[in-house]
Amino acid sequence: MAIVAIADPGQDILVPKPGFPLYSTLCQPNGIESRQYRLEMDDKGLIDLVHLESLFDSQTSIIVNNPSNPTGVVFPKEHLEQILELAQKYKVPIIADEIYGDLVYGEGARFHPMATLSPRVPIITCDGIGKRYLVPGWRLGWLIVHDRCGGVLSEIKKGIVALSQKIVGPCALIQGALPSILRDTPSEFFDNTKKLLASNAATVYEKLSRVPGLRPLKPQGAMYMMVGFDPSLFGDETKFVRGLISEESVYCLPGSAFSLPNWFRLVLAFPNETTTEACERIAAYCTRHLRPCVERLEASMSIKNKLWEETDVNLSSTCGNLAFVGDSANSVLIQKRGFFLIFYYLITCTYYHTPQSILFDKCTI
Repeated sequence: MAIVAIADPGQDILVPKPGFPLYSTLCQPNGIESRQYRLEMDDKGLIDLVHLESLFDSQTSIIVNNPSNPTGVVFPKEHLEQILELAQKYKVPIIADEIYGDLVYGEGARFHPMATLSPRVPIITCDGIGKRYLVPGWRLGWLIVHDRCGGVLSEIKKGIVALSQKIVGPCALIQGALPSILRDTPSEFFDNTKKLLASNAATVYEKLSRVPGLRPLKPQGAMYMMVGFDPSLFGDETKFVRGLISEESVYCLPGSAFSLPNWFRLVLAFPNETTTEACERIAAYCTRHLRPCVERLEASMSIKNKLWEETDVNLSSTCGNLAFVGDSANSVLIQKRGFFLIFYYLITCTYYHTPQSILFDKCTI
């Protein structure tokens, strides 16, 4: 509703990458262009502000999802203020998707509603009870229009009212219960939910960090964790996700659903024992499918040993002072004595289709 109200056909909305795919899905049939701005896939997970600013034009609006689905990142106050400064500079309104606002459990993380940080940027806040109250099927939410800039959003408010009369709304019984839900739900309910999510996040991060080829990112909020994987070891993400389903009965979403290939998303809202077993199954799948790479490595190492025996070259003395730039045929040999060694490694990597990084990790060079 907020997307259709804030943008006309031919205008554009900036959406996060990775991000909730429904943003772009809702733009397309309404003739609205969705442009993706990058989130850094590191421990901080912040928005690439330089890239974001490069996408601005006179027809732009922004969606900011905080805490983030799928990364679980919670933006610090300073970062949100930087986003607001850009929005004010270019006179760009913001849709703040804060449906996970109270689901913050990372150490030192704190949720800051965007509308509390600036009176000069028009903001539409999207929120609801589906996530924090654990009733996603109820589909009950709301929009809050923060328009302290001289009525910039006055026409948009009229559009929202018109759309709310056109779209079939939630059950009237749930609407009637909403004041009691918001007022009377004990704080222990939310505390227990956050404890469960924090415990599961710690379990998944600890267990999957030990699996070769996987790179989990520890979330600070929301209900999800993104895990990167090495496609040279496990194939593309579709094969990986289908393999987990068919062989281990573990279901996760491929990163391409969020415009992020070579990653997958896990849900953290299950009981601890279920989450632990899921991690063990993922680890078992990865170990089983990593074995062919290991076998190719062992075969290549066997050939290497035979070559060294035939040429009567001492491995340790030849390898002592090598340095490389890169991990492929572009590697630069710093000392000529090791030419035979690096030539051998590149040939065996090519022949056995084994990533050079695996060979270099397993061998002392």
